[in-house]
Amino acid sequence: MKQLRRGGAFLILGILATTTLATSCSDRNQPVPTGKTPSAKTTADVAEVSINPLGDAYFGNFHVHTSYSFDGYTNGSVTNPDDAFRWATGEAIPGGGGGGDLQINVPLDWYAVSEHSEYLGVFKMMEDPNGPFGRLEIAERITSDD
Repeated sequence: MKQLRRGGAFLILGILATTTLATSCSDRNQPVPTGKTPSAKTTADVAEVSINPLGDAYFGNFHVHTSYSFDGYTNGSVTNPDDAFRWATGEAIPGGGGGGDLQINVPLDWYAVSEHSEYLGVFKMMEDPNGPFGRLEIAERITSDD
């Protein structure tokens, strides 16, 4: 349940970050079209662009999948949303495939796990041969190493 809460919270944070970015890029100061021909703008009418004196740059990723998404699973991902969150904050996570752990040197500023809603977690649940999804006819083909 703890993983579900953290993964859900992380998903909500990702949605909020996406929404914030999308709305902050829109120009709310644009006049509503009236059908009249706009007059020519003068230099005084154009807002001056402020310069970021610190040159701040933020790094992250808006599009990450774990083994919960069908394409993440079929491409060999062994992680879950909790693992993805830990990796983004600088913790080491299992790399899978017989390799070593994966870890970044500097934690990311923002990160969004953006799983597909279709088949969410189903392919991973097919690994359990005694579970309801593992007993489906297609489960053997989905979970095979071939």
